[in-house]
Amino acid sequence: MACAMAVRPDLLVLDEPSNHVDEGTRDSLIRAVRAYEGVGILISHDVGFVDAVCGQCLVLEKVHRQGRTEMVCRPYRGGFTKVREEMAARDLRNRTLLGQARGETDRLMHEKAHRYQRVQKMDALSGHTNRIDRHDHDAIKRAKYAKSGVSGRQALMPMRVLLPVLQA
Repeated sequence: MACAMAVRPDLLVLDEPSNHVDEGTRDSLIRAVRAYEGVGILISHDVGFVDAVCGQCLVLEKVHRQGRTEMVCRPYRGGFTKVREEMAARDLRNRTLLGQARGETDRLMHEKAHRYQRVQKMDALSGHTNRIDRHDHDAIKRAKYAKSGVSGRQALMPMRVLLPVLQA
């Protein structure tokens, strides 16, 4: 590593530099890597070493977009410990948002089923079976809007749907 640092490379790749070294050598490595001014790639299982020398971490993560799984590289500020905390906080936020979205979906599905049952009940009370006379425009509109979950007046208004974007 001393030879590599002596030529001042633009890119320095270190694979497990702190393996099988004593504490004094490890401290020297930390000072040398901190003094390095180029781009460095560090591969290490030594979390303390990574935290001591890294100001930014790039994490390869799988994300799901439009039914496909992709690999992305995300930059994070700080050492591995800080990155792990940020990722855990993001995952917790995403799980919370997902739970809320599922709850809202369940609520809407329940409301849709309830309105459909009301239409069926009104049709039964009015003598209609599953078939509505094609000339009965009021019954057609009532059935159409009850199934879609909106009133006649709301159906004329433009509709917007807001969904939270979840990161995996």
